Amino acid sequence: MQLSEISLYLFIFLTVYLGILTIDILYKAFKSESEKRVYLYGIAFFTILYMLCRILLIINTVGEYDPHSSFYIWASFFAALGVFGLMFAVEKYIYQKFKFIPSICVLIFSLMILIFPAYEETNLVTYWVILATSFAFLIPILYLKVGLRASGEVRKKSLYSAFGILTFLLGNGMNTGVLTESIPIFLIFAPITMFIGLFLFRLGLK
Repeated sequence: MQLSEISLYLFIFLTVYLGILTIDILYKAFKSESEKRVYLYGIAFFTILYMLCRILLIINTVGEYDPHSSFYIWASFFAALGVFGLMFAVEKYIYQKFKFIPSICVLIFSLMILIFPAYEETNLVTYWVILATSFAFLIPILYLKVGLRASGEVRKKSLYSAFGILTFLLGNGMNTGVLTESIPIFLIFAPITMFIGLFLFRLGLK
């Protein structure tokens, strides 16, 4: 079995796990008080859209991979918009001092994926995704900031969330064409690392 085939199966598993995680988060949101409910719905917004992203990318991979296809463009849009949901939830519930400026920037870059996906023959989708997701690295920093100032259960959950999101982002970063072509084993490491990140993040939500 080739690495690409193993990677495909691992990403299918990751997508199924995202579905399970989404159901779990929505159930927690339904049972939570109103303020935390908004936070959990924002996280669920992220997991739902990233799950849709993975489904579209799986479809695009099963056929002939095309970074200019509507599958790839919409998958990228869903991924970036999911980051907006997560960023907004963190800014709303965890750290309010940025006045939602990072969330607004992520939303703008997300919309640019659909509005301006290419210029002449240059594919701009990847650049918009990089710009949008670069703000996501603020998220583990904010969780870490809160965790180091807190104690007990809050500290533990914040640290789980921080390292979970950071691990997920590192796995997502491995899953780029340039890296997987030069280091093919990243085809395997990427989905595994992303799963570990989501699992740690889920521990932070318990």
